[in-house]
Amino acid sequence: MHKHILIVAALAGLGFSAPALNAEVYTFRTIVKTGDSAPGTIGGEFTEFGYPDFNLAGQVAFAAETNVVLGSSGYWWTPVPPSSNPNALAMITGTGYPIPGGPAQVRFGDFDFAYYGPMLTDAGDVGFSAPLSGLDEPNEVGLFRLIDGAMTKVAIPGDPAPGIPGVTFDWVTNLATMNANNLMAFKSRLTGPGVNANNDQALYMHWFGGLNMIKREGGSVPGGPR
Repeated sequence: MHKHILIVAALAGLGFSAPALNAEVYTFRTIVKTGDSAPGTIGGEFTEFGYPDFNLAGQVAFAAETNVVLGSSGYWWTPVPPSSNPNALAMITGTGYPIPGGPAQVRFGDFDFAYYGPMLTDAGDVGFSAPLSGLDEPNEVGLFRLIDGAMTKVAIPGDPAPGIPGVTFDWVTNLATMNANNLMAFKSRLTGPGVNANNDQALYMHWFGGLNMIKREGGSVPGGPR
């Protein structure tokens, strides 16, 4: 059986010496490999890895699968730069674990590598989309952030849609983006009073103080005809 190994490279500009001619030098280190213990699970071991993200400090975040039920898939990361502890590895969250700030019955579902991956900032914070279980519809998606080690909910189906009284999120995308200031932007589908096929989609941005609607389907286009 082939072992899958997660490896990252650190650039010369991160404190590693570079030879003449400005050639880039990479220092490789093994983060984890299949068969290694999976932190956050009860006796679990890693069986497969998704695509990783890494930052300028050398921290890494990645999706993975394990051989146990609770935490059978999820996100893991190196919570501190390798200069502090090159062997540090911790779970962000996994299948079966409760979500923050949501109904008690809602938990994280099965992470499919084709649809889910973490977004790691250079400050070491993480934004991510995640599958959910326990809602009315299967295969729902939620958005979350891990900032300074604390995880918070950004949006899940059923949450109020800011800026539209009485309307809620029917669906949120798994393809969100997050910048260096931990501000997340995403597409959503809406449900509620006055919502129809011509105005049921909107773009939101996680700005300081909360979510703000950027644009809604059916609205005017800036610079376009009035």
